Amino acid sequence: MDKLVSEARKRNLKFEVFSIREETRSLSFEQSELQDISHKIIEGAGVRVIHENRLGFSSSNNIHNPEVIDYAINSAKYGKEALFSFPELPEHSESLGELQSEIEFEEIFPIIKEVVKYLETKYSGKVNLSVTQIASTRKLANYRSEKLVQRHANFFDFSLSLFSITSSGFLFTFNWTWKKSKLEAKDLWDTVGKMERTLINYEKVVRVPSGKYKVVFGPPSLLVTLGMAVSSGVNGFYLSRRMSPLLGKMNEKILDDKINIFDDPLMDTPGKKKYDDEGLPVSKRAIIENGVLKNFILNLDSAQELNMSPSGNGIRGSYTSQPLPGFHTLHLLEGNRSLDEIVAELDNTILFLFPIGGGQSNILMGDYSLNVGLGYYIEKGEIIGRVKDTMISGNVYSDFNRILEISKDSELFPGVGSTFAKLPFVVLEGISVTSK
Repeated sequence: MDKLVSEARKRNLKFEVFSIREETRSLSFEQSELQDISHKIIEGAGVRVIHENRLGFSSSNNIHNPEVIDYAINSAKYGKEALFSFPELPEHSESLGELQSEIEFEEIFPIIKEVVKYLETKYSGKVNLSVTQIASTRKLANYRSEKLVQRHANFFDFSLSLFSITSSGFLFTFNWTWKKSKLEAKDLWDTVGKMERTLINYEKVVRVPSGKYKVVFGPPSLLVTLGMAVSSGVNGFYLSRRMSPLLGKMNEKILDDKINIFDDPLMDTPGKKKYDDEGLPVSKRAIIENGVLKNFILNLDSAQELNMSPSGNGIRGSYTSQPLPGFHTLHLLEGNRSLDEIVAELDNTILFLFPIGGGQSNILMGDYSLNVGLGYYIEKGEIIGRVKDTMISGNVYSDFNRILEISKDSELFPGVGSTFAKLPFVVLEGISVTSK
């Protein structure tokens, strides 16, 4: 990266260089069989230039190759007009995790085999499992100063899923966790326990007639409805292209007053940071407060197009991509009671945990239509069995104005790139349910 920065300075360019070095060590099982043990290193740099008032970009997996600068300059001929300037960077370095901690496959492999065998035997199914250690360094420099923004991270990622053919049909469930320090046996078994809590009376099928029901949206189903609708609706990319239904609705009530959504880059997640991928400082910000739209998610480019101030939400999924506006961590504020307490008072209600497939949704406009992959029927405060061959549909901006309660239980899930979502369970009324 230093060579690219030096070469760009010699040419007196208005430039920005963003580099990533990511080393991963992983172990994975597919269908209960060992699939892969790997060690990979990905390294590269992306260069943006403002040349003749137009924006150019190129990237390379060779961070010492100055030709990437030429490619960026040439691409500016066809680039969009640059309405913004790169910010002056501070000298900043931050670290996440225990940087010397390493995964020990010889130690963890027998535990993983125990987990796979336990789930396979108990549920007569197959297990997909992945344990990954990610060590990354991200650096950002530009022409405004000699200073550098950099972030080092070392963390462990563990994902676990189970699928089985049971008397009630195809069964799928999933869980995920992460740790900043060494992954222990207890962490793996805790994740198994969390996943098993989604398996209650799953072998019994309850036929639910079509109609309007109370529905409890679990975190995964909430992510693909409310989460996706809001994250796209407040995104500067869609706003600047006049594609968002939330354009012109700042300070208007758009959702139930129980809804409080924050972007929280300082939350303890693998994406925790103090500066975004364009070098702007970040902070916890209310996006929707008591149902009222308060802020948009903007990077440098979209902010200028909308004649607004950038919000520190420039996100890059890779060195090969330019920064786009995105959440750091989307956090829907929790309620006061546990899910168990809430369920104990419900009747004739569907617990919608996992959707299956993408459905037929225009989520940008808030419309969703999702098949229930894993869901249960609640009768007189008890989960009595699975619902099957069922579709749940509606519009986020209508349905999420009818919230009965939000749980204090919540779960953290990874999103696209370096984004995350922390979501509780949400109880709504009057939701359209269609069954075969």
